[in-house]
Amino acid sequence: MRYAHLLAFHPKRRHPRRHAARSARPAVWFAESGQIGGTSTRLSNVLPSPGDLRLVFSRDSCGYDPAATVAIGDCDLIALPRVLVRRRDGTFERSLLEVVGDLIAARALTISTWCQRAHTPRVTIDDLVVSRETWRLPATEPAFADTTDESARYLQARRGRAPWTATAPVPPVRWREKPIYADLTSLASIDLISRALRRSRRTVGPDATVNVVEMLPTPDQAWLTDAQGQRYTAEVRMVAVTS
Repeated sequence: MRYAHLLAFHPKRRHPRRHAARSARPAVWFAESGQIGGTSTRLSNVLPSPGDLRLVFSRDSCGYDPAATVAIGDCDLIALPRVLVRRRDGTFERSLLEVVGDLIAARALTISTWCQRAHTPRVTIDDLVVSRETWRLPATEPAFADTTDESARYLQARRGRAPWTATAPVPPVRWREKPIYADLTSLASIDLISRALRRSRRTVGPDATVNVVEMLPTPDQAWLTDAQGQRYTAEVRMVAVTS
């Protein structure tokens, strides 16, 4: 609940603030930044405790009290029995884990992306699916992508599903774009997949890989139905404005 976009809708905003203020040790949070890997304003911590510090690593972070910030350019890593982050003037010293803990926590939310195996089974916690079943293979492996004849390409794609269950190691993914729906019964879908594969090869090179992820929820689990009970996929969007 410490994130700005969540706390804005808390019915009793002072309640979590009082609990946060009881923190025994001041924490280090990432200063908001639009840079890649940074913390956006939407995900910023809005429950600071007295003595908390902001770690500034980007030039677009501004508006903070200098006494409550730690700039990475002012610090060194000290190799002792444990790695420490120490400001050169000696006014700040913390373990590396304390300094980058906020970053690690944010990355832990996307734990499913840590899997680097060619085949990863579905991972569930009780009834919650935290990671869909995934196959990772070289972008060059689906040979049908280079076939120019549409009919021949379609037949190749229909026969080429078996390699998706391969277990041999493949290079890590280095190029990503918006996921596309893969329907191997559709000529148009196979054409779209083929163009995406060829584009990934041109962009990344011979090490390009592709992730094939199971469709979940399945069509029969779609929540939107019509008067006849037919199910449809749907996307819900909303704009939240606070004053």
